[in-house]
Amino acid sequence: VMADIDLEGSESKQWIPINNFTGRFEGNYHKINNLYINSDKYQYLGLFTKINENATIQNLILENVNVNNSYNDAVSSSRTGGIVGYANGEILNCGINSGNITSKSTYKNTSTSFWNTISVGGIVGHSQNNVKNCYNRANINAENVNDKYNSIYAGGIAGIIAKEELSNCYNEGKITTVGGYQPTLGGIIAQIYHVSLNNSYNIGNFTATNAKGEGGIICIIGGMVGRNGVSVSSPGGTIKNSYCIKNTTYSYYYWNGSVWGNTSYDGMIDAEALKTYASQLGEAYTNDVKNEDGTWKYNDGYPILKWQLNVK
Repeated sequence: VMADIDLEGSESKQWIPINNFTGRFEGNYHKINNLYINSDKYQYLGLFTKINENATIQNLILENVNVNNSYNDAVSSSRTGGIVGYANGEILNCGINSGNITSKSTYKNTSTSFWNTISVGGIVGHSQNNVKNCYNRANINAENVNDKYNSIYAGGIAGIIAKEELSNCYNEGKITTVGGYQPTLGGIIAQIYHVSLNNSYNIGNFTATNAKGEGGIICIIGGMVGRNGVSVSSPGGTIKNSYCIKNTTYSYYYWNGSVWGNTSYDGMIDAEALKTYASQLGEAYTNDVKNEDGTWKYNDGYPILKWQLNVK
């Protein structure tokens, strides 16, 4: 990418996602503005539908993202993200500045043999590889209606990460879900297993109701990770040097495994304290800077990623 790009997206001018990408996409810290997709045709949806194992997406910023995935299928579940729907390759140094990323299923499942799931994240819906040095400010919305055999995984950076590492990422986007059986929400990731989560933070809020229109314990909501681990064969990952602000919209840092009450409160800190944590979070971060009028330039005083200073 050699310059900023305005896609001028609208209902009549929709982006056709790049499919099954293999290679290196170099954004050069430019912005792609006004990405617009509203479709029921893609199981995996984002700027890219899917990136393959040897692919890398890097150094890219999206502004005013509007991705709306209404895919419904009896044998498949959807994966939706601002950058990539499903990633087998790496995503590095990417940011979402604003917009809405939405996934909705109206498929009425009646069998326990298959769960129709929505997985949605600001950067990626489902990742099997590294996600590093990324941030999200877009709102995340998911709806999976009418049936207890449907589920939702919604995270500020990713819905699900099942391998490798997520590090040096932050989220301030709001996450909203409606429906689903025990919808799972996480400030950074909704659900992890076999994963290392390091040097990240969340300041975004949550709103969730399950299929019965209820909130509370039947919605799995963690300030950093919704659900850490699924079973003995899919154990939880490690979470290190990562933080979320103390907030009434989520009651704990993560929920571990399949036993209610097995939760962690580590890493929950006051908002003003988190603003001083740039050095604590590591060498990928620096302090936010101020404009000439005294307002914060990047992130309301919270730590920013050093690469953001390269963006004009």
